[in-house]
Amino acid sequence: MNRLPVLVVAMLLPGPDSGARAQGDAFQRVCAAAADRATADGHGVLPGRDGWLYFGQELRHLAASARPEAVPAMLDFRRQLADAGVELLVVPVPTKAVVHPEGLPATMLAGAPKDAALAATLAALRTAGVEVIDLGAAYARYDRPARPPLFCRTDTHWSGTGLQLAARAIASWIERRPWYAALPRQTPVAPALQSEARTIDITGDLARSLGRIGLAPEAVELRMVGRREAGRLTAVAPDRASPIVLLGDSHNLVFHAGADLHATGAGLPDHLALATGITVDLVAVRGSGATPARVNLARRARADAGYLPGKKLVVWVFSARELSASPWQTVPLRAPSVAPKSPATP
Repeated sequence: MNRLPVLVVAMLLPGPDSGARAQGDAFQRVCAAAADRATADGHGVLPGRDGWLYFGQELRHLAASARPEAVPAMLDFRRQLADAGVELLVVPVPTKAVVHPEGLPATMLAGAPKDAALAATLAALRTAGVEVIDLGAAYARYDRPARPPLFCRTDTHWSGTGLQLAARAIASWIERRPWYAALPRQTPVAPALQSEARTIDITGDLARSLGRIGLAPEAVELRMVGRREAGRLTAVAPDRASPIVLLGDSHNLVFHAGADLHATGAGLPDHLALATGITVDLVAVRGSGATPARVNLARRARADAGYLPGKKLVVWVFSARELSASPWQTVPLRAPSVAPKSPATP
């Protein structure tokens, strides 16, 4: 990779004032120690208070700084999409420890919970003109004491409530785009999507990793989305022909893909379709939403020359911990052209 973009981005990263830096450093130190404890026990999970469990890799992220190659890779991705006439919206999912610090061990509350890597990355992206949604700011306005949590207590992922707030924020952004009004909706072409409340019991992935299968399951409040058929809601599958692509990691799959992701019909793709009236395309992976997800999108674009020209927007949703943990590579969305060989000289 050309090192110049990395140097430019480094110059864009904001320098916090001394008071904020001192608070951030204190929280970073306790997160580093907690991540070490979570790793040492072999489970990679930190038990907190009142049944809260935290992922060791997220705590490690909170102790780190943004990787310098993350923003250049994002800018390259935005450029390639723009060349194809497609917009990019970046939506990092904040960490559970910052959104819900009340469940952390009391010894970790020495400093103000803060994600320095995420804040620096969002600032650099905005300076470079990339469209972003700061879910942390949206979550901070949520009346948490009186309502369900935004993350699952025993799982790495957001709760049904957390993903619904994200879907509303994304849908509000989409509805302001000039091309949105011209897009065909699900009605009257197809029956309108409906939703209904349901509470399910889950054993989260962190509880499974910790070996706490015998614990009481966690109750999670969801809103199931689908078309009503024979008196019940039937989930709607993603639409590869959709003008909107939802890209990223398993935050796009939880409560949508079923099996160990707990449910179908209640995930982010479902709620985006409900909020916008447009069934989205889905390119999501289990694991890193940084590079592997873009590789999968590139495979689709290379296999079908008409795939990207039919799109208006890529919404890139991934865990904020990717900003300090994953390798951020540039990924060509289209196969490089090969110059024709010159005829052999007689």
